[in-house]
Amino acid sequence: MDDNFYATTLDSTNKTVKWDVVGDTKEFPNPFYKLIIRQFLLGHTAKEDEYNVIEVETSSMTESKPNQVKVPVAVLKAGETRSIQTVLEFPDSPVTFTLVEGSGPVYIHGQQVPGNYEIEDTTELSDEEEEDEEDVKMANAKAKNAKNAKNGKK
Repeated sequence: MDDNFYATTLDSTNKTVKWDVVGDTKEFPNPFYKLIIRQFLLGHTAKEDEYNVIEVETSSMTESKPNQVKVPVAVLKAGETRSIQTVLEFPDSPVTFTLVEGSGPVYIHGQQVPGNYEIEDTTELSDEEEEDEEDVKMANAKAKNAKNAKNGKK
């Protein structure tokens, strides 16, 4: 299983796009893929002063049960914000992107990767942020060790 480039366009004639590996057995015979969105980009023909709002609908785990959620993930406007860099991971399909406001075009770029694939965060951290990250890792490790000791595990 290889990772693949993912791209789609939302505009006034195509306001909704669905990513569904389970429903597409031709392209994804093994449905263990996840979607990682890296960028939302407003096209050069977008109308000035028009907000373009992209909403995602997907499943989320709440209180140990799946729940459908709809949430805006990007707001773009010509003359202000033409692109947004992000790392949005969707481990389960289907995922539906909808242009709920504006006429676009909005380009969505990312990757389709095997579900057990770990993404590498390429953002540079300051020395202080690296120390904070190490502190969190140490605290998590201590909590896990304490829990295992309490349960009689090594």
